[in-house]
Amino acid sequence: MFGRAQDRCHRCRCIKLGAKSFTEQSRTIPLGKLAEWDRECDLCHTLAHLAGIEGFGETEDVPQWEDDVLEWDVDGEVAYCIVPFNTLTLFENSPSAELRDWGSAVSYAVVEEANTVDGYEEELFNCVRGRGWLSQEALEKYPVAGSAVLLGTHLDPAVISAELFTCKSSHEGCFHGFLRECMEPIKLVNCTTRRIVERLNEEPYLTLSYVYSAAIEDLDRHRVGEPLRRPLPPLMEDTMQLTLELGYNFLWVDRYCISQASDPESLRLRRLQIGQMDQIYTRSDMTIIAADGVQGLSGVTDRRPSQKIHISGIGYVLCPPTPRFEIENSECSERAWCYQEGILSTRRLIILKDQFYLKCNTSHYMEGLVGRLKPAGNLQLSTSHRLSDDSDEIALEPIRRWNEFEVFNGISSARPDPLDHVYNHIAEYTKRRLTASEDILNAIAGTFAQLKQMYPDMAVVSGVPILPRTVFERSSKLDRFITSLCWKTVFICERRPDFPSWSWTGWSKYDLAESTEEGKLERGMNRQIL
Repeated sequence: MFGRAQDRCHRCRCIKLGAKSFTEQSRTIPLGKLAEWDRECDLCHTLAHLAGIEGFGETEDVPQWEDDVLEWDVDGEVAYCIVPFNTLTLFENSPSAELRDWGSAVSYAVVEEANTVDGYEEELFNCVRGRGWLSQEALEKYPVAGSAVLLGTHLDPAVISAELFTCKSSHEGCFHGFLRECMEPIKLVNCTTRRIVERLNEEPYLTLSYVYSAAIEDLDRHRVGEPLRRPLPPLMEDTMQLTLELGYNFLWVDRYCISQASDPESLRLRRLQIGQMDQIYTRSDMTIIAADGVQGLSGVTDRRPSQKIHISGIGYVLCPPTPRFEIENSECSERAWCYQEGILSTRRLIILKDQFYLKCNTSHYMEGLVGRLKPAGNLQLSTSHRLSDDSDEIALEPIRRWNEFEVFNGISSARPDPLDHVYNHIAEYTKRRLTASEDILNAIAGTFAQLKQMYPDMAVVSGVPILPRTVFERSSKLDRFITSLCWKTVFICERRPDFPSWSWTGWSKYDLAESTEEGKLERGMNRQIL
């Protein structure tokens, strides 16, 4: 894995991390230019990885970053350095990579020296969140909140179950809301019998959100009461295994639980199920989100364990990028169907390449970090990190809101401006791609259904939301409709056939802009939609 310290280059043997190595006058440890690094040194390889450089030592050329584009420079003119920061500053309301004190958890990043000068705080933060960092391994008896956890090849279902129990039993903001009567029984996969059944007795269940692939086929042959055809894709096998390990027996998967046949009765049932997607995800205890692809769930099948390296006799864990960075750069963030599946869910278990991330409407839990983060303002050590073996007391440390991980803006409460609220969700939705262009309304039907419960006066015509704006004391239905038509596209877009040009559904490859009321009227004079 990593070589012996005595086999390292002279520079790396001299590196010492800790308070004594940094002063107010010397806030970094210089590493020099990349061309000077030793390709045979294990610590040089680790530092190169943290600098965002892949393939270090595999070529004679030296990579360097310029304007977010990787260039190759045989001279290796970019100079790097080690920067210490308090880990929890990454997850504050105004996130940063800042060192305030040595009493809290401290981590170390490798960045370009140019990004450490005053005025480049945002660049420094982006380097850290997108590349990862080194953090001292958490002490087994007395872990410091924010320190790193050394992860193995498999995730621990007991940790997820404990967090799920805490949420269900004590988080007032995570109780099921916006419930309405289902027009058609929800169909589920019985993970024990591997048959599709109807949910008739309020059985608890989990849902799956994933990126559809042609790897999943022959789905139209699955019927209620019949066993699923074998072999199932690895993603489905892993998800059913995890469902059972978490103590659940039932799982909802769109490709099995929504009819894929094309006969009239199947199409009718399909429309009913799509129309109640909000209820399917809202009633679910938790949604498992497979962030990338369909090749199984990392941590259920083998994953790469955390890497650990010793520097001056102290063990440090190589931590991956922040979950938000990985989620925003994953396949699921590009899929239109995944958007409503994420925001309609009360609890989300996101399976990433190196760790899992659990987010409910009240708190956040990151597998590779000691502690549970609560937006209300506290970081709590989870029940698996108690102060002592015979104590029920949980350590608390103050922390501001963890906005860095606000990747799922759920539909939780009404907003002062209903129209902007609805269009903000439409804007996020339209950033994503659809396999079938004709699903443009189907993939947001659940979102609209829940928004209609929040705003009872809301109507939807070909995807255009019609509802009053509370900034007006009075408005006629005609005023509302005209106001709802005042939108534009940010990018040059193409016509989507079979949908009206006056609706956002009639255009593709664009994002919707946000603005004030005056801006909307001005943007409505866009020749692309007239």
